[in-house]
Amino acid sequence: MPDLRGASPVQTALWKGYTKTGITIQYIGEKMDEGDILLTKEVEITPEDNTGTLMDKITDAGIESILQLLKTYDGKPFPSVPQAHDKATYCGKIKSEDRILDWSLKSEELHNRIRALYPDMIATTTFRDKRMNILKTKPSSLSLEINPTPGKLKRLDKKRLLTQCGDGRFLEILELQPENKNRMTASDFLNGFRIQEGETFG
Repeated sequence: MPDLRGASPVQTALWKGYTKTGITIQYIGEKMDEGDILLTKEVEITPEDNTGTLMDKITDAGIESILQLLKTYDGKPFPSVPQAHDKATYCGKIKSEDRILDWSLKSEELHNRIRALYPDMIATTTFRDKRMNILKTKPSSLSLEINPTPGKLKRLDKKRLLTQCGDGRFLEILELQPENKNRMTASDFLNGFRIQEGETFG
């Protein structure tokens, strides 16, 4: 605190590409998330983290912090410091329409959105007029292309699936779930669907 006050601090930290976040133990204030601070603890965000893994880290940090705080309890109110309210930022609820991927965005933005939505809401696109859930991705180091076609699929090494994004870079799809099917790896998807030149997501 006071960064990311509101309903979706974990998801928003990932969505914005933060490399660290944290937990805050605070007194209850008159307004949400505005109470005086008793203790804070920083939590690292790795490029592989999603909301599920980051929530686990934050839960562990929260338990550790509460135990640390309780060890100092002497029967008196815990000392605290006011928040810097002028530095506050806010985050709202994640909406269902936020799940729909816009491949004209930058590859890093799309990667961050996908991991922010997983595993609670799941990012989605379309393929051959059916829903396709995108579960896990990573930015690709493949060379930048001029005049990109957002959503265009590219097969690499017969096992890797890449999608072109609006900045000309590619996003590698690691795991996905076609409509009415189980989740699968990119390799399994390529073997089963045999994508054609020029096919796209979205």
